[in-house]
Amino acid sequence: MLYAPASVSCGKPLHSNRRSGSDYVSSSNTSPQGKKHMNKNFLGRLIGLSLICLAGSASASTVYTGTVIAETHFGGWTAAHLLDQSGLSAGYTNGVTNFEAYVASGPTHLGTSTSTTNGYFSPAAAQVDVDLGATLKLTKFALWNDNDYQGVENFNLQIADNPGFVGAVSLGSFIASYGPLPTDYGQPVPVQEFDLTDATGRYVRINFLDDHFNSGVINVGEVIFGVGASSTVPEPSALLLMCAGIAGL
Repeated sequence: MLYAPASVSCGKPLHSNRRSGSDYVSSSNTSPQGKKHMNKNFLGRLIGLSLICLAGSASASTVYTGTVIAETHFGGWTAAHLLDQSGLSAGYTNGVTNFEAYVASGPTHLGTSTSTTNGYFSPAAAQVDVDLGATLKLTKFALWNDNDYQGVENFNLQIADNPGFVGAVSLGSFIASYGPLPTDYGQPVPVQEFDLTDATGRYVRINFLDDHFNSGVINVGEVIFGVGASSTVPEPSALLLMCAGIAGL
């Protein structure tokens, strides 16, 4: 940063400097055209910075779970273990932890086959309904599968504003891997991340369709949802229209 010498008077005209006059704003340039030019330059920079900030906030999501309200399962491997952080190498704070940062940190899971309290075990074509507790915009999903081939392979998610799933909207269909391979029950299971078709609702249905060996059962360790930024954040297009209107004043 450059500073003017202390001996230079603040009232001295800027045109006394030998640089081109276009490098400075003269105190005498008070014409409407000059002010409009300065306003547009300022607004252009402001719009650019605002869009960058909005893009960053729009892409961020928060870890969220919920409460199981309907399920099928075997024995003690209930669907509640999908959402209780059991078996995870690192925990999170529901509704607070940044989804992207948490997944990027590489948390692992012990695997469903190691304990009845570490995950979910059910006949194939299993259905798990979750109440998020509030109407939320879902954008991401993460899953820790089983250690072996009974880990879920094909699954899909739906979201609705009612527990009967009347008018439910698809969040997408996905394929999960299992492992690590070769199967080693002493090795932790890595996290898998999936991008959802963004949609808003309170109730989520997870359909675990089949496993990797078509054995008729499925195992899943843990799941989390990624909740997108608040819908009250202005869209970039709206911001551009607003600023364009101001620039035209």
